[in-house]
Amino acid sequence: LISFRRAGRWRVAFRQHVEECKASGGFMVQAEERSGLGAGQRIEMNIAEQLGLKVFRTYTNLPWFTTENGMFRPLGAAVRAWYDSGCTDSELEQVFIGSTGMPFETR
Repeated sequence: LISFRRAGRWRVAFRQHVEECKASGGFMVQAEERSGLGAGQRIEMNIAEQLGLKVFRTYTNLPWFTTENGMFRPLGAAVRAWYDSGCTDSELEQVFIGSTGMPFETR
């Protein structure tokens, strides 16, 4: 019973954060590891979709993330393009931040 209450409070708190983010013209970045999304991440995505919040989901073919070698530049470019276009597209945007020349570069 306690875990259900905590889960419910977590969802309510997350939903409030998403509402605040949406109201201020923000977005969500979701990092998908090679193993896929976790259960909590799927819940976060459902809430974001329900409220129309833009989500940039990064995915990779590497076992780790790093800021070295400009790995996150594609994410920055995607966010900049979204702002430059007026922030009207609320569809999920997949952003590859892995190593080129290896599997899973495109979706």
